[in-house]
Amino acid sequence: MTPAISSPDDASTTAFDRRAYGHFSLPRSLASAMAGLDDPVIVAGSEARHLREDDLVIGVAVPHEDSVIARAYPIWIVDHYHVVNDRIGGRRVVITSCERCQTGSAFVADPPGGDREPLFRAGGVFCATLMMLDLRGGSIWNHYDGRAVRGRAASVGARLPWLPTIVTEWHEWRSLHPGSEVIGAPDDPRHPDARHGHGREELFCRPGIDPAFVPTIVGPLDDRYPEHELVLGVDDGDPRAYPLREVQREGGVVHDRGVVVLAGPDPAASAMRAFAAPSTLGELTRNDLGDAFIDRTSGSTWTIEGIAIDGPMAGTILEPVRSYTLRWHAWVYARRRTSLFVGTARPATVPEARTRFGAERIGALDSVLAGFEAIGVRVEVEGPVARQLRPRSTAASLRVRLDSSQVLLHLFADGSAARDVEALEGAWACDPFATRMLARRCVRVGPVLAQADPWPRFADPAQLVPLPETELAWPGALDRLAEAVPAELLGSPATGVAFIDVIRGLRAKGYEVLEPGFLPPAQLMPGCLDAIALTVEADRFLLYRFGDEHGAHEAARAVPTGHALAVGGFVARSTPDTMYRHQAYEIEYAGDAIRWSPLLDDERFVHALRETCAPTVTTPTPAAPTSRAPTPQEEPT
Repeated sequence: MTPAISSPDDASTTAFDRRAYGHFSLPRSLASAMAGLDDPVIVAGSEARHLREDDLVIGVAVPHEDSVIARAYPIWIVDHYHVVNDRIGGRRVVITSCERCQTGSAFVADPPGGDREPLFRAGGVFCATLMMLDLRGGSIWNHYDGRAVRGRAASVGARLPWLPTIVTEWHEWRSLHPGSEVIGAPDDPRHPDARHGHGREELFCRPGIDPAFVPTIVGPLDDRYPEHELVLGVDDGDPRAYPLREVQREGGVVHDRGVVVLAGPDPAASAMRAFAAPSTLGELTRNDLGDAFIDRTSGSTWTIEGIAIDGPMAGTILEPVRSYTLRWHAWVYARRRTSLFVGTARPATVPEARTRFGAERIGALDSVLAGFEAIGVRVEVEGPVARQLRPRSTAASLRVRLDSSQVLLHLFADGSAARDVEALEGAWACDPFATRMLARRCVRVGPVLAQADPWPRFADPAQLVPLPETELAWPGALDRLAEAVPAELLGSPATGVAFIDVIRGLRAKGYEVLEPGFLPPAQLMPGCLDAIALTVEADRFLLYRFGDEHGAHEAARAVPTGHALAVGGFVARSTPDTMYRHQAYEIEYAGDAIRWSPLLDDERFVHALRETCAPTVTTPTPAAPTSRAPTPQEEPT
């Protein structure tokens, strides 16, 4: 398949422009507050109590003597510092990530001409991409591709030796490397809670370039592809970008120009890798379980790391191609002449979807899709929703087209979670960027919820100016959801207290509760089911929901900054605007200067919380759609 080629008039690599870099050179005070993480504590994966199964990690596997050292770097840790100076097998390595670019790279820390061991730090932004500074060599480097862009190292065209990485969820990395090590949560008084603050507000594939980054872009804005989409950038002298969404639509495998690009292998996973394709390699395809790839020619089984683990080619290792996971904007503005792969696979019909994505991933939503077809709605299936974007407690999630309108369709295993997504319109709390990011109109019938997903939603390529609601199309087929959902899915199991129950309960007791939105996955404590941000009486709070009271009480005691209260299966935590000295980017813990909310010490408020969070409350699941406008008493925002 031939990808579309960008304009040949653009320079292949954007030259360093000091004026553009100066638009966002990191102030000294910020640089000292997130100065980089040096020689982190390493723990065995089996002892990683600080991790959730769905945490994104940067996985690195480095050959050492007669074995391989596998190590995971949780992105919720790395993104605060951006640069981790570590050692693997005696070699100095640097692990880099930036939440705005959604990167995850690793290099041998071996710049040219240095007598002293390098020490890398976050240094500023150029072309909407984080730059890092070698404090001992003085050169400036692109953080994700290890290319020197200014200084002595740039004058000789230096690039740091690349180490292949996989950005994937912790449980997926551990399945590849059961004995993997992992870095521990840092003990840092300037950043006492690594699951809160800078970088933690970031959402997987969040649209919108940071406004402070836009002036650092040299040249016009790109409008070929949505800037927020995740791509694998291949840099082998002929720069190309392979969007995750396009590769997954092609079945998780793209053979192109002597390179094979793999994604998944689970259709809902986000891991990507690229390899040189030898002549002995046949056409790869995802297996039926969605946990490996099969060579149709030899019958061999391959992992996402390009290792044959079964069949005639068992033991064969494909040669990795230098490549990087990142958002499209971070790749294209550094490589204007890049090629962009756009696949040709069309969305699947319902029968095709069962084969292409696996019946178990469609699950009971299969009967809902069939129900829509039975009432005359044209149904096309693009594929499973990426796990990092799925609401919590979903048994299945699909991106579909109903009569050509894009819709997210979810089946929930937890009735409380379904009611919350409906009431909060699926909005994410990505403060400081937007209090309620990407809220969508929803219709729910029992445990089945459909969200309108119109695109585009922005008027500009930087995706900073939202289109008016009147210009976004409401899929008419959603109003027929009740007709499509089969009766067997309309049971009314008792469910626990939902977030919306707490919000409405507090409002009924006279408290002003505003701006609720789900927290991005990186902010979720280990053991919690879900969490939201909200303001109560103008004070900012996080509210976590646990499966039992014991888990909630243990989590409240473990909050590093205190000011958390466990009530029933919930933890309410004060997170005031004064928590950080640099509030805009939530950097540097303010300590004694923090003005904590007095509500958690207010007997009346605590009593109100106890009444609204009572674990014995049950709520039946309605069997009728609820797309009507809410009454003022019900309105969540």
